Amino acid sequence: LDESSTATFVARAIRKKKNITLITNSIEIVLEVSGASGWSILATGGVLKPNVLALTGHQAVSFIGSYHVNLAVISCTGIDIHAGYTDAGEDNAIIKRAMIKAADKTILAIDSHKFDKKAFAPIGALSELAAVITDREPNEKWRRVFEENGVELIYPGI
Repeated sequence: LDESSTATFVARAIRKKKNITLITNSIEIVLEVSGASGWSILATGGVLKPNVLALTGHQAVSFIGSYHVNLAVISCTGIDIHAGYTDAGEDNAIIKRAMIKAADKTILAIDSHKFDKKAFAPIGALSELAAVITDREPNEKWRRVFEENGVELIYPGI
């Protein structure tokens, strides 16, 4: 899980699951799941990003790259048909790219207001995603784009 507020919500939602090994660069997520039964929690190390409680930098990227995981769950600042999914900060994007590289599959968890937005730093192409989870059904254009790219779309009511 990355350091996003959306990933913190994901951590809360899966907290009751058993036998999870979690790697994160988020101090907030570590604190959120610290009492979860049967979990192995690994924090990346790195440089603490003030006010966000995120660990970044070369040490964090190196730590993530030393593991192989089944699934990466990340978020982004914006998602655009041509630009892919992007983040406001380059340091965040670098961490998220390392998570994607270490994972068999990547799920993008985003709020619906992030559609048709571009941010500063590219993270990846839509075709790299296994699934997108969002809070509302996207419009027809986005449903078609996800289908064309083989990306599973998950939203309430589906």
